Amino acid sequence: MKLAELHWPEVKKLDREKIVALVPVGSMEQHGPHLPFQVDVLVSSRLAEDLERKIPEILLVPPIWTGVSAHHMDFPGSITLRAKVFIDVLHDICASLHHHGFRRIVLLNGHGGNRSSLEVLGQELFVELGLTVNTLAYWDLVPDLVKSLKKTKSSGMGHSGELETSLMLHLAPRLVNQEDIPQGVLGIDEPGPMSGIKRYVNMKEHSAEGVIGMPSAATPEIGEKLYQGALDALEKAVRALQSQS
Repeated sequence: MKLAELHWPEVKKLDREKIVALVPVGSMEQHGPHLPFQVDVLVSSRLAEDLERKIPEILLVPPIWTGVSAHHMDFPGSITLRAKVFIDVLHDICASLHHHGFRRIVLLNGHGGNRSSLEVLGQELFVELGLTVNTLAYWDLVPDLVKSLKKTKSSGMGHSGELETSLMLHLAPRLVNQEDIPQGVLGIDEPGPMSGIKRYVNMKEHSAEGVIGMPSAATPEIGEKLYQGALDALEKAVRALQSQS
């Protein structure tokens, strides 16, 4: 079910305490010279839409198309929300769903820069409303698959590297400027004396092209394997949430 296409009497009839409400979350930020700004929200939205086809009884909420991307603002066109604004927007969406009786909410995240804010959001909603919100990044559902498909050593998905480029070659090849795909970089330096210390850095400190990873190694086949693996794992997780008493 797509919330945007329903009418309020239809929502009133739903068993709202048991239905899983799924909210795709992404960003609107640069993804190198070869990928569009919408990569993160496109992938999370497509996963959510395909999941709704598999499990039509879930409630699919319209996506949050921008997120916390201040570290990409050196690249023209990137759009960011302040972390507190991002948290407030999702807080009010989740609180609205809670007000109407929905108790099983999943935030499907497609952007690494949102992660810490989503953790804070989860704490706020539990303390204020007693609401447990399930937040997940799609790549965290398949860590072994991510590791096996990567060509570089950077942790996680990288950024506009071989994995995101492969996903886009699979999902939306017309949006990939293949003639502009850079060789890329092998990844962020290995941990050294500063290991364990966190500090804020802009993307340009890592890459002038806005790339972490090796997009030149991307293929549609890699993208299909990663996407299908993430979709299967997401379906398993949501069905488990549905079955909880």
